[in-house]
Amino acid sequence: MEPITDGAFAGHLWAKPSVSHLRQLMRHVMTHRDEVWVHGAQVRCCVMSLISRYEQARTKGKAARETMKTKFCPECVASVIIEELNRAITAKFASRAEYVFVFAASSTTARCSLTSCATT
Repeated sequence: MEPITDGAFAGHLWAKPSVSHLRQLMRHVMTHRDEVWVHGAQVRCCVMSLISRYEQARTKGKAARETMKTKFCPECVASVIIEELNRAITAKFASRAEYVFVFAASSTTARCSLTSCATT
């Protein structure tokens, strides 16, 4: 290992390649082709498995994005909140028939008004 003295990696260690060891490895590959083919098939299987998992994750991500767009958009969330408010208020004031609660929602705002039905 040799220290790097300049540049972005100064202070780090660098493994100096060995030309003689590289020659040995290349000779081994050339003389043991059957072993290399087996190892290559194992590596290919591993890589294909990773690609398959990546594609599965990508498909799940797309489905999750669609769910977020269709079920959790601001308008959808506002609609759920308004429905829950109407349900809660109706339950709270069910015995008081003199009041009518009106909730309305548009694409940008939600508003509430309390009106009395009693005629004077």
